[in-house]
Amino acid sequence: MRIDFQTHDILVQVAGDKRKGIWASSVFAKNSKPIRTAGSLPTSASLHTLQLIALATSLRGISKGQHTRLGQNVPRGVYKPRLMAVTMDATFAEALKGLLQRDVTAKPLRAGKNFLNIARQQLARFDVTIQTVDDPSELVLLNWARKNIVDPKLIAGIPPSLAASVVSAVV
Repeated sequence: MRIDFQTHDILVQVAGDKRKGIWASSVFAKNSKPIRTAGSLPTSASLHTLQLIALATSLRGISKGQHTRLGQNVPRGVYKPRLMAVTMDATFAEALKGLLQRDVTAKPLRAGKNFLNIARQQLARFDVTIQTVDDPSELVLLNWARKNIVDPKLIAGIPPSLAASVVSAVV
């Protein structure tokens, strides 16, 4: 997936693997290095929950200063930085569009209310476009996450305060 910086300021790719309980995101912004983030949840979490956490976490990583700098270069008539969220899951994209448009007839996101509130807060900072693509780069992102996230069963004896559950890398 390529981003056109004439139409968008930030590209966020989100992916999730329900079988393993892994989520991953990749952020590409103007004038900054790409950042990958991944984490794990219990396998009972829905795919929507995994992808929503990936999206909210990546947006939380954009500081107020970065947000302000991105907002300075937007064209007239646009008041927030333009964000393109990309996913392979069409149901997630449709539900997220419904959430953003406050459409009560749209299918709801299958995620907890606490995650929805955090995502709403973060998405309100941007002018959001959601796109569904079949792109192999999301599979690469998930493979990276699988390699770098430690399986909770392997670290069961370690105290939770010492066990890493999220990994982030600047590519």
